[in-house]
Amino acid sequence: MIAAHDQAAFDAVETMVDHWDRPGWTAQTRAYYWMLTFPGSPALADLALHCQQHLARLGLDPVPDEGLHITLTRVGSAAALPLSRLDNVISMAAPLLPAPSACGRSRSRVPGEPYA
Repeated sequence: MIAAHDQAAFDAVETMVDHWDRPGWTAQTRAYYWMLTFPGSPALADLALHCQQHLARLGLDPVPDEGLHITLTRVGSAAALPLSRLDNVISMAAPLLPAPSACGRSRSRVPGEPYA
């Protein structure tokens, strides 16, 4: 259901100026997403910079190294998902992930992050 809603919202976008400006979202909308991050990956950061330089003429905002990520899925609305349940989701998913050294992952949520 979440994926279908997200896809429908994305399909309704004709032009995206702001990554976080989604149909039906307000400035107070918050949701949790499962993301892969790549701390300490200079080769990836260099490749991203190379790509960003070639895309600059399109007016896209460059992503800083520490912001590079892949969004896997939406976990749920922050308003509908209490932190205790979020911690439970993290605990249940953690054993399914590769070892931390394999991908530099963290097993914790990021409280207070915008759009976390």
